[in-house]
Amino acid sequence: MKYQLILALSVGFWSSLAVAAGEQVKLRADMWCPYNCSPTDKDRPGFLVEVAQAAFKDYQVDYQLQPWSRALHDAERGVIDGVIGASEGELKDGLYPKKALGMQRTCVYTSAKSSLVYSSAKDLEKSKVAVILDYVYADAINDFIKTHKSNIDAIGGDNALELNIKKVEAGRADALVEDQNVMNFQMQKLGKNLRLAGCEKPNGLYLAFGSKGPKSKKLLEILDQWTIKAEKSGELSALKKKYSMAD
Repeated sequence: MKYQLILALSVGFWSSLAVAAGEQVKLRADMWCPYNCSPTDKDRPGFLVEVAQAAFKDYQVDYQLQPWSRALHDAERGVIDGVIGASEGELKDGLYPKKALGMQRTCVYTSAKSSLVYSSAKDLEKSKVAVILDYVYADAINDFIKTHKSNIDAIGGDNALELNIKKVEAGRADALVEDQNVMNFQMQKLGKNLRLAGCEKPNGLYLAFGSKGPKSKKLLEILDQWTIKAEKSGELSALKKKYSMAD
């Protein structure tokens, strides 16, 4: 009887693992290296992608690129499990882990010939500012975007940042707003050297899950447990170092 009970428990345990291994975790975002890069780059898919792959090792992580506004919409509706690289509150009714996986720092960039110095959003009142559609930046920038629509040039798509860089270089925009790690990575990739005018204080960056997803709460629990272990083991720090993260 004892043997039969152990056998039943063992079969149940391995069956549950098999189910998990066959399940997908669908994660979406637009290209935002070094946080999430090309899905076809198996060696360097992105810092947060590798976090997801490590945390959800018993699942199949299905990571694909799509415009950010659509990714948020699909996560809210439960079409996908979650989004990569969300700020707190960016995903409506989203489920967020207890700890941020990294820190993002919203910065303002200009052409080399500009004399703009950024210390507060007020400094942008005479500028045409390029941003990415539906992105959430630092609070001061978000408020500026809402209250100064005539100053804002917003676009979406997978190559939105590259287009915004070209706007600033061509003089069609006076400045652009972007995360510092992302901008450093993109400028190195493109061989560009826009001028850093100033930055806001950093804020947390997350993998966020849609509240309507059937396994969102379970995934959140798994991610929280992995983060605790990865911080203690040094795995999280090693991943940040791999992607030359400022934080």
